[in-house]
Amino acid sequence: MRELRRHQPPVWYSLLTAFFWSRAQEITDSLVELLITIVHNIRMRSERKVERELLHEVKRVRGKRDLLVQLLKATLGHPDGIIGDVLYSVVDPKALLDLLKEEGKMWLSP
Repeated sequence: MRELRRHQPPVWYSLLTAFFWSRAQEITDSLVELLITIVHNIRMRSERKVERELLHEVKRVRGKRDLLVQLLKATLGHPDGIIGDVLYSVVDPKALLDLLKEEGKMWLSP
């Protein structure tokens, strides 16, 4: 500042104007770089999220409820045998029947 004051006011104002213009350009450049970085990070995060969702969708078993209903119908339709012995020792047959009814499938024929 001291060096600027030794000049006449028109020169002083011209130098300050040049300095402020240059500084405004630097600030604008920094803000644009920051915006580009933020947009890039958002894009990468969204791509990773989409990839995770697609991977989850690929891993998902199609017709999971139908498989469960078929399994329940087969188990309840044929309660004797090793499957009935093992399954009924863990889960009550009434609970399996309630689960089957909850799915809206009231029939027991396989």
